[in-house]
Amino acid sequence: MKDTKKLRNERIRIFLQARDFERASEFLTKSWADDLANHWDHPMFVPIIVNSAFSLELYLKCLIHIERDEFPKWTQTHLLMSKLFKGLTKTHKIKIRGLYDQAWDELWRKYPKDRTPQPFRKAMKVSDDAFDSWRYLHEYPRKRRQYGGAPIIPHVREVICQEMPELRDFLGKPGSRKKTGN
Repeated sequence: MKDTKKLRNERIRIFLQARDFERASEFLTKSWADDLANHWDHPMFVPIIVNSAFSLELYLKCLIHIERDEFPKWTQTHLLMSKLFKGLTKTHKIKIRGLYDQAWDELWRKYPKDRTPQPFRKAMKVSDDAFDSWRYLHEYPRKRRQYGGAPIIPHVREVICQEMPELRDFLGKPGSRKKTGN
């Protein structure tokens, strides 16, 4: 029989690491927002995208760990996000896609001229090779992509928090690894 306390602690560690990468990406994006909007070759793009890719990968692995009580065994980074996503239960895939589609519908209604709807499949495809194509840009100059998974991250995180509501307590203040509230 598996040690439930150990499993819970492993999930919390994965979740916190994913959250930290997500926050690093968000911090860099907010800190350089004015410059980023005007310069697509800005040096902050690479760390923003790579941190975002790490975050999405770890959130997906956390959800798989919740489903299976073990870590996924994939080590290759090529098409990693799609492989991890395909490894989820049908229920979780439907929830994530539903949350993603709802968010894009809201953005489209709010900013119809500024936003082009991004189908989930395309967002996943673009995030698939984000880590390799940006981290090893010198080796793969033609594989350059725009983002590393940021549009999908909040929806995977939300599904994780639906499965383990106590993880919401860790979404408090940036820089804190302690629970907030209760």
